Amino acid sequence: KDATIREIHHRVKNNLQTVSALLRLQTRRIDNPAAKAALSEAMRRVSIIAVVHDVLSQGVESEVDFDEVVDNYGAADQILVTGSSAGGIPTPLFAGLLADALPDAEILGLPDASGGYPSTPLVNGVIGGLWGTEGAVPDWSTTEGVAAAEMGIPDLYRYAGLEFPGIRWARFDHAYDGTQASFSALAGLEDSSVKAVLDLNEQLTEDAGVDLPVYIAPGTEHTIMGRAEMYVLEVEGVRYVDWLTDFIAGEAIDDVVCTDCGAPS
Repeated sequence: KDATIREIHHRVKNNLQTVSALLRLQTRRIDNPAAKAALSEAMRRVSIIAVVHDVLSQGVESEVDFDEVVDNYGAADQILVTGSSAGGIPTPLFAGLLADALPDAEILGLPDASGGYPSTPLVNGVIGGLWGTEGAVPDWSTTEGVAAAEMGIPDLYRYAGLEFPGIRWARFDHAYDGTQASFSALAGLEDSSVKAVLDLNEQLTEDAGVDLPVYIAPGTEHTIMGRAEMYVLEVEGVRYVDWLTDFIAGEAIDDVVCTDCGAPS
């Protein structure tokens, strides 16, 4: 199974590279400025998709040492910080740490399937004590004097986003993510709608002055990055891969939120 998946990833990568090469060849053969610009834009989008696919195909379980990124990619112009499920929770924190360590790089933060957890001081304090949160609070002006009870998952956007306003953010979730609902229940939180918490967390983040465009798909599935679905998912007429490509390219993106979100009965 692993060999088959690796072969599929390899073929997708090769096909994307072939499409990009054909577009580049065609661009060189035409003289019309408008057509040349359109082909160049298409080539840029395909190249971005190829890079994202190559990163994700390395496996969502892989870990990258923070110091290794700083040491090996210190001259990078742009760094995308992303993670799925539990890996998406610290994405704002790591995006802020990278913005601090690499001030000349453009930092993007895109958590996947972790936006539906509320910030509850009691739960934050208990879990933070188990995880050693207070010993890991970064030395930022926005976190001065902050206790573990104030370090909820959605709070990280505010701390990192206000400390480093140059970071660009986006977030993906399924409206009724069953995994997020289950873990919230295990933490002793009331059985509330994941969609309602997603909306509240976005509002609190943006009310604090941090722009957070979101893509919310219908259903109870968990995660999107690294899954084949990310290439075909479409919500309200907007394909996720196009939304992601525009985000990475620095273009303005709007919220994409399902209207018929498939609430579980």
